[in-house]
Amino acid sequence: MRWLVLALSLVGAGGCLQIDSPDGSLICSTVPGRACPEGFYCGGDNRCYRGHSPMSCSAVLQCELICLPNGCNDNCLAAATDQATRLWNEAFQCALGYCLAPGNGIPPQCTGPNDPSSACRFCFKSVFDATLGPYGSAHACATQAEACRNDL
Repeated sequence: MRWLVLALSLVGAGGCLQIDSPDGSLICSTVPGRACPEGFYCGGDNRCYRGHSPMSCSAVLQCELICLPNGCNDNCLAAATDQATRLWNEAFQCALGYCLAPGNGIPPQCTGPNDPSSACRFCFKSVFDATLGPYGSAHACATQAEACRNDL
């Protein structure tokens, strides 16, 4: 009978160890490599959330720069944070304005935000490459691109 009580106690205790807390209710630990329970990640607010860590704007930018020349259909924003999405949209709108506007010294390279042409993709990549290069601070989109790049 004692074995049965012991076995039931151990089974019952095992169920108590399962983590069933709402996202953000656990504070990240300072133990390296174990900040949060398995299946959780430590967010920027030092709280644990389910799933995988969302992407920063800097990561979205790198994803897009890899994607742009080939015109791939990867959705780099799918896992982005709200801030990363906002910063990316600001940088994207600036680049779009540059690639659409006839007043920048080049003929319009894009017909709109969903233009799949290689000329449009090349223009976007050129804008981001120029803004992140050594002389990028002089580019019209430098402020937006730099804010995105610094979102780590």
